[in-house]
This record gives sequence, C-alpha cells and structure tokens, in this order.
Amino acid sequence: MESHFDQLATRSTTRAVGILYIFIVLCSVFSILYVPSKLFVHEDIATTVSNIRTFNSLFRLSLLCDIIVFLCEIILAVLLYQLLKHVSSKLSMIAVLYRLAMAFVMSINLLNYFFVLILLSGASYLVVFETNQLYALVMLFIKAHEYGEYIWSIFFAFHLMVFGYLIFKSRFFPKAPGILMMIGCLGHLLESFKNFLIPDNETLTIIISVFLLFSFVGEMSFVFWLLFKKRKNQDLTIVNVD
Repeated sequence: MESHFDQLATRSTTRAVGILYIFIVLCSVFSILYVPSKLFVHEDIATTVSNIRTFNSLFRLSLLCDIIVFLCEIILAVLLYQLLKHVSSKLSMIAVLYRLAMAFVMSINLLNYFFVLILLSGASYLVVFETNQLYALVMLFIKAHEYGEYIWSIFFAFHLMVFGYLIFKSRFFPKAPGILMMIGCLGHLLESFKNFLIPDNETLTIIISVFLLFSFVGEMSFVFWLLFKKRKNQDLTIVNVD
C-alpha cells in the first residue's frame, strides 16, 4: 500500500513539475522577451516612453506575468526537491536554494518596472522633474531591471548545473537532459559576466547563444519527458550520491 502511494505521489509530482515548468516558460517568454522587444527601443528614450504609455495595459500584463512566475518558482523549487531528494538530499537542497534565491532577486528586481509606472503616472508630485529628467529616470530603471536579470541569471546558472547533475545521476530520468543542462548553464553565466564586463563582444554573444540553446533544449526535453513518458507501475530507481 505504501509503495503504491509513493508511486502515485511521484506521478502527481512529475506532472505538476512539468505543467509548472511549461507555464513559467510561457509567462517568461511573454514578459522577458516579447514585451520588451515591442516596447523598448535601444537608446531612444522618447519612443520607449511613448510605447509604454500607449501600450500601458501590455506593460502591466507583463508585470503580472512576472509576479506569477516568481510565485510559481517557489512551488516548483519545492516540487523539484521532492522529486530529486532521493538522489542527493544535500545537492537537491542546494539546487532549491539557488532557485529560491533567483526568485527572490526576480521579485525585488520587479520594483524597477513599478518605478517606471510611477514615473509615468502623471502624479502631481512629479512636476518637479523636467521632461528630459523624467525620461532619463525611466530609462535608468529599465536598465536597472536589465542588470537585475543578469544577477538572477547567475543563481539560475548554478541551479541548472546542480539540477542537471542530479538528473544525470538518477537512473530513473534520462541522462541527456541533465548533460545538456550542465553544458547550458555556462550560457547563463557567460551572458551575465559578459554584460557586466565586455558587453560589446559579438563573438562571445554567438558562443553564449549556443550554450543557451543547450540549456533550453535540456530543460524542455526533461519537461516533455515528465509529461508524456508512460510509466507502467514503475518505481523510481535512483542512486544516492550523498
């Protein structure tokens, strides 16, 4: 009876992880990639401000998606620990802490976008700023948010490295996604340090894109395996590396 219950718990956990992962990816693509590409114009403050004002609902929707993402990240971190703790409780806890740290930085970083909304709200106390000063402050907070993404990406890179290793060591999960994640984590690390140290290096940008592709393929292949792999009364077979 206990073994049967454990099997059911494992199946429900794997499905929940897969569904949460897909939901987080969709929301992240919308808020981190799609909306900024539509609203933000590089080095053109006036057009950027005009876009945010014109498509204010779209900008606010992206903020809502970001909030949903970091709330889901907390749940996902707990479920991943539940899924991988039998491989290594210590490493699983490290992976969870890196992911929770990432979610914390994401939530704090979201304040930068709320500051943008406040600056463009037309509040009476903002009349002390001239138009150019107001626009400069808007761009300052947009840039601050961008660098905040590079910070939480570092935590995500280390999470991905440990997460990939745990998948690789488990006998239940396929090894390929784990290998791809461990390779792909370099993309997130390099992207962050590149933008801090040598932002205009085009060669490094291409290399980073390749590593990020490894990361994306690794994560998505793992997620689809969780969602669609058929299990016929199959117990988790794992290796404990503690």
